Amino acid sequence: MQLDLKLSDALSNPVEEELDVVIRLGNLDRSGASWIVRKLTAYTREVCGSPSYFQQYGKLDHPNELVHHNCLRFSYSTGYEIWRFKRDKEVCEVKVNGSLVANNSEVLRQVCLDGAGLILMPTWLIGEDIRVGRLQTVLSDFQFYPQVDMDMGIYALYLPNRRHSLRVQTFIDFLVQRLGYL
Repeated sequence: MQLDLKLSDALSNPVEEELDVVIRLGNLDRSGASWIVRKLTAYTREVCGSPSYFQQYGKLDHPNELVHHNCLRFSYSTGYEIWRFKRDKEVCEVKVNGSLVANNSEVLRQVCLDGAGLILMPTWLIGEDIRVGRLQTVLSDFQFYPQVDMDMGIYALYLPNRRHSLRVQTFIDFLVQRLGYL
C-alpha cells in the first residue's frame, strides 16, 4: 500500500479532493453527511508535565491549582485559555496562563519535555512519553471536558462507494489496531 498523506486543519471534501479516507478529530456534525463514519478511538486528553517540572513546582490535586502553574497552550481560534474538567458531577473551568501559546502540538510537547510547563494534550500524542516516564500525568481523576454532550473521538470517514475497497478497509483496520492501545 502506498500512502499519499495530506495534512490540514481545514475540513476536507473527499469527493473534490479525491480522498479515500479522511481522519477527523473531535465531535462530528453528522447532519446531512453522505459518508460512512467509523470511530477509531476515543479522544482523551491528559494534563502532564516532566518529572523535573514537578520536582521544582510540585504536583497538583485539583484543576483550580492550575492558576499557579505555567500552562503551555495550543492556540485554537478561541477559548484556548479556558480548560474545563469534570469529575462525577463537579465541573471546573479554569482560566490558565503560561509563557507559551503555539499552534503546533510537537512544539508544546517538546517544551513540556524540557521541563518548562504543563500541557493538556491528547493521549495519542503523548502516550509513549507517559508510558516510559518522560511525562507524568496529574488530575487523572478528572476528565477533560471541552463542552457538554460531546462525543470526542478520532474518526475515519469514507464515501459509500469505498465501502468494499480492500485498501480502505485495510488502512482503517490498521488505524484501529494502532490506536487501540490508547
